Amino acid sequence: MKMCKCKNLPKFFKSDSSDSYFKKFKRIDWKDDAWVKLIKCPVCGQHWQLDEWDKYQTGLAIKIKEPESWRSYNDKDVRIDFLIQNRGGLSDGICAWQGCNNQALKGLAYCPTCAYEKSGLRE
Repeated sequence: MKMCKCKNLPKFFKSDSSDSYFKKFKRIDWKDDAWVKLIKCPVCGQHWQLDEWDKYQTGLAIKIKEPESWRSYNDKDVRIDFLIQNRGGLSDGICAWQGCNNQALKGLAYCPTCAYEKSGLRE
């Protein structure tokens, strides 16, 4: 691998450990019972959080700015941002979850947070 495309990739995108782009990256660490790993590009040194492949979950690749604090990094906001992006944004409607007044996702009755946290929606 002489060139990499890390700089041109978005901050996060749908991907997992089966993605051929990440095959030559060096594994630095694991967390969450080895379902998530920290890897490093051998060319540019960019660190990524990469989900292990799981047919029941949506895997993401997430750029990591501070690898030294990665073990305490909470990716929930990034996963909710992915949900918003994947669903085409927010609608004009209000979330149907009782007590929630946030904007709902396009095509859904729930806001991104309620859809993620209470309904388990990942895509």
